[in-house]
Amino acid sequence: MRIGFDATAIPDKKAGAGYYIYNLIKNLYKVDKKNRYFIFVKENQKEDFIKTDVHNFKIIPLKILNVTERLKHEHFVIPNLIKRLEIDIYHSPHYTRPLFCPARSVVSFHDMSFFLLPELHLKKKSLFFKKMIRISSKKSDRIIAVSESTKNDIIRMLKIPDEKIKVIYSGVSENFIPIEKMRAKKFIRSFFNIKNRYILFVGRLEPRKNVPVLIRAYDKVKKNLNFPLKLVIVGNEGWKFKKIYETVRNLNLEKDVIFTGYIKEKYLPYFYSASEMFVYPSLYEGFGHPPLEAMACGCPVISSNVSSIPEIVGDAGILIKPEDEYQIATAILNLFKDKSLKKELSEKAIKRAKKFDWFKTAQETVKVYETL
Repeated sequence: MRIGFDATAIPDKKAGAGYYIYNLIKNLYKVDKKNRYFIFVKENQKEDFIKTDVHNFKIIPLKILNVTERLKHEHFVIPNLIKRLEIDIYHSPHYTRPLFCPARSVVSFHDMSFFLLPELHLKKKSLFFKKMIRISSKKSDRIIAVSESTKNDIIRMLKIPDEKIKVIYSGVSENFIPIEKMRAKKFIRSFFNIKNRYILFVGRLEPRKNVPVLIRAYDKVKKNLNFPLKLVIVGNEGWKFKKIYETVRNLNLEKDVIFTGYIKEKYLPYFYSASEMFVYPSLYEGFGHPPLEAMACGCPVISSNVSSIPEIVGDAGILIKPEDEYQIATAILNLFKDKSLKKELSEKAIKRAKKFDWFKTAQETVKVYETL
């Protein structure tokens, strides 16, 4: 079987879906020695994928410099390549597939936020993806959903039959392991100049991540207690990020809230391992990689009780209403005071995170190809 896999949606600064694509390919290398793969990648990222010891994978670099060029390649260049390379199965791991695809197709859906929370996206982007996701869901032969929550949203929003959708959970990278706390703190202090104990948030700075509510909850704890922890916010600036900085200024928290910007994956385990707790009050997640990463590093997690997050966190974290800053503040304070609870959640988190394995994700993905 000849399989085409489109990896051109990976941004230069990887985040959730980008990590999904990268880690899935990395583990398909390990899992499948039988089928022939053609991996379409952006030319500037080809070095990330070339592995000389994998004989059945061919990397095909495409010159893509912007969104317009990516659309041109998806709908015109890639279909021609599929035909010329006699590809049997084409997998688009990022919502959309070519309008005309000369092969059977699989599409991965990471969430339904464009339908459920359109106000949290740029209007043009939301309209485009709503239209293309509808088309892709109808034209594809199979849909991979990254959680049961996402599958239920797909059925409800797009009226897709249950049997067409396969739930395959994402994994957590082997980079995310517990690092001895003093060693992690020393690294963070030396390379990022963060000297205080801290609460951690990791995620793109955009409305869906609900960061202003986290900042207000943190402020409530600070005002009612001589609270020694800083708040460290790790993530790339996204759409409407300015409100986050305004919230910090309005509450006079400039000395207490630390913004690091985007941090490469290889450094994130140090941030999780050095932190006192991880707080993630996202309004909606199709899967939710940061809480899982934190858990894999043994960091106690406070996260939202909505969408897919309870599936991922289970009983290994504290679940809160993301809109309720008082509940978030109470959870932070209780976890800070209760050392035995921190230890219990840390142990449960490490154990639960082991259930989410990219190798297993790749195995189940290959089974989907084989059913077609």
